[in-house]
Amino acid sequence: MKADELKQKVTDQLIAEIEAGAGTWTMPWSKLGGVPRNVTTGKAYRGINFWLLGAAANEAGYDSHQWGTYKAWKAKGHQVQSVAEVGHGTRIIYVDYSRTKRDKETGEIVKAPFAKAYVVHAREQTDAPPLERVVLTEHERHEQAERYFAAVGAKVRYGGDRAYYDPDLDYVAVPLIGQFPHRDHFYSTLAHEHVHWTAAKPRLARDLSGRFGDEAYAAEELIAEIGAAFLGAQLGLNPAIRTDHAAYLDNWLKILRADKGAIVTAASKASDAVDYLNSLAQPAEVEQEDKELIPA
Repeated sequence: MKADELKQKVTDQLIAEIEAGAGTWTMPWSKLGGVPRNVTTGKAYRGINFWLLGAAANEAGYDSHQWGTYKAWKAKGHQVQSVAEVGHGTRIIYVDYSRTKRDKETGEIVKAPFAKAYVVHAREQTDAPPLERVVLTEHERHEQAERYFAAVGAKVRYGGDRAYYDPDLDYVAVPLIGQFPHRDHFYSTLAHEHVHWTAAKPRLARDLSGRFGDEAYAAEELIAEIGAAFLGAQLGLNPAIRTDHAAYLDNWLKILRADKGAIVTAASKASDAVDYLNSLAQPAEVEQEDKELIPA
């Protein structure tokens, strides 16, 4: 399967899910369960791959969140098990930036990104021993989230009955924590509005009008939704219950039907937003590395 085919498959599945469950549908990125990481580099996967691997791990019940190609696991001294034993691997998209081309108008040599699909396998699909995971208590998770958003340093106003980002006055507004049915929902909502906050000109200057035209507002909401899910997976938060999805579903369907690459673009920009927030939040950061258990 080529990268374009994978993009189309993901888009078609998303459209089908929205159409089948409009009004009651839960976003497929809402429960990713953890940050998927490359077994070779230890780095988190980004964009659509974060979503694809997080969703695959959640569906299969994998909790190591480590992924690698057949060759990568072999280089680590581990063997990927047979399909009959552990099922198929998961297809993701890799963008190769090493290729170049000559710009027809300027004559300059420029990068020519080339996307391709390849297969990775979860640690649970190999003979690698399990990982010792550091599990935070609910109180520890909430303290971590408090430190994280405090370190980001956005101006936040608490109170009222709605959450939003005001681009003119450059502040995030959220209801008081006691107004939410669960503290996780408060922090998830805070994450959503912080993703919007990254769009301002002094930060990422995220202008979607050229890419999405009249649907730029809906696209920004889609980016904030996905970004909040990525950040929620990083901070170990359960997603907030959103009551306004229906207001965006029709517009999101327009975007997805018109452009099979739209969801990839939205997920990429969501990752950019989380990367930016992480850069501000250091060293209040997040996940402790998993440790491999060495068999006796």
